[in-house]
Amino acid sequence: MQPTNFNLIDVVTVLQKRWKQIAVFVLLILIITTLLLYLMPKHYKSTAIVVAANPALADKARLFNNNIQGLYSNFGSGDDLDRIYGLANLDTTFKLLVDEFNLITYYKLKGQDIALNRRKAVLNLRDDIELQKTDISQLKIMVWSKNKQQSANIANRLVSTVQQMEEGIWKKNYETSFEKINASITEMEKQVIAISDTLKVMDITQAAAILMSNKRETLFQQIQQYQKTANDFKLAISNNAPALYIIENATSPAKHDKPKKVDVLIAALLTSIVFGCIITLVFDKRKNA
Repeated sequence: MQPTNFNLIDVVTVLQKRWKQIAVFVLLILIITTLLLYLMPKHYKSTAIVVAANPALADKARLFNNNIQGLYSNFGSGDDLDRIYGLANLDTTFKLLVDEFNLITYYKLKGQDIALNRRKAVLNLRDDIELQKTDISQLKIMVWSKNKQQSANIANRLVSTVQQMEEGIWKKNYETSFEKINASITEMEKQVIAISDTLKVMDITQAAAILMSNKRETLFQQIQQYQKTANDFKLAISNNAPALYIIENATSPAKHDKPKKVDVLIAALLTSIVFGCIITLVFDKRKNA
C-alpha cells in the first residue's frame, strides 16, 4: 500500500510546482483585504490620563488646622484609583454620555423602543471605550470614534463626570450636615425667644427666673458654637476637595488609529501564504489519490 502522508521532500516539491497558484491566491487575498480596508470607516483614538486624589483631603479639618494639612498626601492609593475606575465603568456614566452626545443617532440605531436603543448605544459605547489602570497608579481613558473631535470630547466628559460624581458625594454629606446644624440653631433660637418672652410677661419666682436665665445663656453659647461649626461646613462646601487630578486631557488625534492597515496587510499576507500552502498540499494529495 502506498503511504498517504507527505514527507518533507514531497511538500517542497509540490510547493515549488504550485508556487504560481499560491502567489495568485495570496495576491487575491491582499487585493480583497485592501479593498475592505479602504471601505472600512476610520476610527480615531483620544486618551485622557488621570490619577486619584487622596479622599482624606475632603476632611474639613484640614482647612482650619495647619498641622493637619501637612499630614495629607495629595495623591490617593490603589484603592482610591479602583473607586475612580468603578465610577467610570458604571452604566449610569455611559448613559449620561449616550444622552449628551446623542449616540443613538451616531450608532444609527433604529426602532421605536427608546430604552432598547439607549441600551444598545451603551453596549456599543463600551466597545469604543477602554479603561486601563497602569503600573504607576494612573487611569487611562481611551475612546475611539469615527469623529476625531468627538473622541476627545467623550473622553474629557467622562473624566469630568466621574469627578463631579466623586466630589458630589462629599459635598452632599457636608450640605446635609450644614442643613441639620442650621435646623438646630433655628430651634434653639426659638427656645431663647420663648424664654425671653416668659421672663417679660409671666409672674415667676426669682429662683425660676434665675434658672431660665441660665438656660438662656447656655442656649446662647450653644448657638455660637453651632454657628461656628456651620460656618466651617459652609467653607468646606465652597472649597470641595478634588476627586482626581488630570495628568493629560484628551485631544483631537492627528490620524486614525483603526484600522491599522499595515498590521492587517501583514497578517493577511502571512495567513494567506499559510492557507495557500495548506490548500495546495491538500488538493495535490487528493488529486494523486
